[in-house]
Amino acid sequence: MGSNTIMVVDDEKKVLNVIERVLRKEDYDIHCVTSATNALDSIEEIKPQVILSDRRMPHMEGLDFLIRVKERYPKCYCVLMTGYPYIPESVQHALQKGDIDLVIKKPIDNDALIAKIREAFKDRQ
Repeated sequence: MGSNTIMVVDDEKKVLNVIERVLRKEDYDIHCVTSATNALDSIEEIKPQVILSDRRMPHMEGLDFLIRVKERYPKCYCVLMTGYPYIPESVQHALQKGDIDLVIKKPIDNDALIAKIREAFKDRQ
């Protein structure tokens, strides 16, 4: 996996733009992708250490995407973003199993996001 490389996956370009703007201040190599299938196609080339993925997307849900990533790249730090006020049982189970590392609720607190990403990179070194 690449050094300080983040992949952000969300079908809403506005969300991608906001997250990219927040994380750019930290000097990360950020790659924004608008679908989980495109992300799977480009993950070998990008080699992210951290992936943030929206939960609800067309064609493939974020949880399914991140589980596939963890199977292939167990050291990748996988963050599921959700706009729902509750965390469903399937997501809780994935957290317990280690299929994902973190769940962040939208709207995202910028400072908390930066702190969690810093922590993720520190843990991966």
